[in-house]
Amino acid sequence: MNIFVSGTLWLPSFSMNAVAVEFTEWPVSAGGNGHYYGITDSATDWQTAENLAISLGGHLASINSAEEQAFIETSFLVGEQAGRPLWVGLSDEAVEGTFEWVTGEPLTYTKWKSGEPNNTSGNEDYVAINWEHGRGGPLGTWNDCPVEGTPSYGTGTAGPYFALIELPGSPMPILKLTIRLSPESDSVDLCWDTQTEVVYQLDYRTSLQSGSWEALGGTVLGTGSEVCTNDPLAGQAQRFYRVRQLSE
Repeated sequence: MNIFVSGTLWLPSFSMNAVAVEFTEWPVSAGGNGHYYGITDSATDWQTAENLAISLGGHLASINSAEEQAFIETSFLVGEQAGRPLWVGLSDEAVEGTFEWVTGEPLTYTKWKSGEPNNTSGNEDYVAINWEHGRGGPLGTWNDCPVEGTPSYGTGTAGPYFALIELPGSPMPILKLTIRLSPESDSVDLCWDTQTEVVYQLDYRTSLQSGSWEALGGTVLGTGSEVCTNDPLAGQAQRFYRVRQLSE
């Protein structure tokens, strides 16, 4: 039995909190697209990062112009983050040498590092930006990498990497969901802290690549303390969960 929360694998006997991402809007008033961008709070392989992005209602970021690249660099590649590679949603996994955004948007802009993409190890199908900067190269340039990132070629280049997520609309409030597995039965308790008189909905799905979110029971009225909902799992091989705040 595997259980996932916001793209994170939960193994039996573990009880942990879901990841949280803080998002920044690229506002239309500043020439942006009104989308929200954020960096994951832990490093993962590319596919795990994309699964997390989907679970939050978006994808790994697509960069479609020099202006969008500049927004990302000035918003996220600064201070302690300046030398950090970040996964974005570009890959040639389907056809070697043909890079495509996970959103299906056309590839109209690139900022490849000189000599990239080069598929050095024969399995470099996924793109990270800013890979070169940590070892003294230019800020924000793009490199193709293996799904788990590259081995170390210098400061900060060893995978796995943090990821840049893009949401098309305002992000849902970040709610930490705790999983408690029952040692006596094939079921889990899903628990989160609530505010008094606020309405919540717990959802699940069995895949992040297909299907859609489905409600797990009815809405829950907050009590000002932790509430829990039980899911007997019904023999499912895996589950993904999220909890949404429906009212203030």
